[in-house]
Amino acid sequence: MHRTRRSILRCAPACAALLAAAGPAAAGEAGAPPAPALEQALVDAVRRAVPAFVFIGGGSGVCISADGWILTNYHVLIGPVGPATEGQQWRVVFPGGARYFADVAGYSLRGDLALLKIREASGLPFAELGDSDALVVGQHVFAVGNPFMLGSRIWEPSVSFGIVSAVHRFQEGYSDAIQTDAQINPGNSGGPLFTMDGKVVGINGRIALKYGNRVNSGIGYAIPAAQIRRFLPKLKAGGRVYHGFVDGLQIADPDAAGGVYGTGVLVTGVYESEFGREPTPAQKAGFRPGDLIVRVAGARTFNTRRFHGILGTYPAGSTVTMTVRRADGDWDLEVYLGEAEQAGAGAPSVSKRPWLGLTGSRARGGSGLQVEEVEPDSPAAKAGLKEGDVILAADGEPLHDFRSLRDALGRKSPGEEMLFRVRRGDRTIEVPVTLGKIQSEEEP
Repeated sequence: MHRTRRSILRCAPACAALLAAAGPAAAGEAGAPPAPALEQALVDAVRRAVPAFVFIGGGSGVCISADGWILTNYHVLIGPVGPATEGQQWRVVFPGGARYFADVAGYSLRGDLALLKIREASGLPFAELGDSDALVVGQHVFAVGNPFMLGSRIWEPSVSFGIVSAVHRFQEGYSDAIQTDAQINPGNSGGPLFTMDGKVVGINGRIALKYGNRVNSGIGYAIPAAQIRRFLPKLKAGGRVYHGFVDGLQIADPDAAGGVYGTGVLVTGVYESEFGREPTPAQKAGFRPGDLIVRVAGARTFNTRRFHGILGTYPAGSTVTMTVRRADGDWDLEVYLGEAEQAGAGAPSVSKRPWLGLTGSRARGGSGLQVEEVEPDSPAAKAGLKEGDVILAADGEPLHDFRSLRDALGRKSPGEEMLFRVRRGDRTIEVPVTLGKIQSEEEP
């Protein structure tokens, strides 16, 4: 495979040529030398893609249909009156200044996605969703956005060029993110990440920070188009859309039970429903303690982090196929996904609230919250909370499910201490946790 030398797109002279939709192509101008093939391909792709961009709030968005469906980040819609709600009205502006009003349809807090609809629209410029599952590391991509609101008032977005640096990055709510070195800065949030065929493969939403400076450090994250496509029907239906999880299933990495790390995800327990009235989805699917989950929806599942990463791309109410390995071979199980959210793990609407850094679901019998995954280097991890722990109470208040923990966290601030009563095996212990605030990642 040839390795193509990357070219750096300089904004000043290039943007004028790239965004001049009505003007001649850069390579076709009289007297201009022919552009290299990659440069010309980029100029052509940008010319096709930019008209679908929209300015919205202090961020960016993209129109994905001629009748005016618009994608952006949920956190872009958090304004002075608070988080966005279904039916809330926003003004959107296309390149060149065409203005419309759009209404919020559906949104995902954990997934940081929002879908809006322009009223009675037709014939609008739009970009198609691409195939993010086909991305490979090193592939060229470009981002379109409104960094530092430089394009506001003149209504011309900025374009930055780069490569796919990594795929399947687990960044809390961005559980299966595309990592890119295309320049993404504050104001780019909600804007599209394009492949060279002019299709949207992701929605840019987060950047890695260095020394606390809110500028690009060469690491940006985008929500993949595959996840967006799965969420679109529920987003169009309106209201809040939740992410899926498997109720009644307890898992761990196999090395916790003497197995080999990286070979799959070990099922350590299969539980009945809270009231025992009907089997849980885990029971209905046919999971057994000792099963090794090796694939989820056809994707290799080598540890619990990847397991949660894949599930995070499916909305609640989905059914996925999971392949388990047993002594008598591999078996495919059809698994229904219920609702799940992350506990203080950087949901955009609560970015100023405390960060705990774990995922969990209702424990067997409905008493407490069972910890499914602890984020590395999170406050939960530093305090010693572990997968398989059952959190019985927070600051003396009994916990019954995830929502009760979220409510308890909502009454605290970053830097404050919360005391958890935890059941670990046959012991009950108290674990103090100093709550944190996410600083390594931010919404641009």
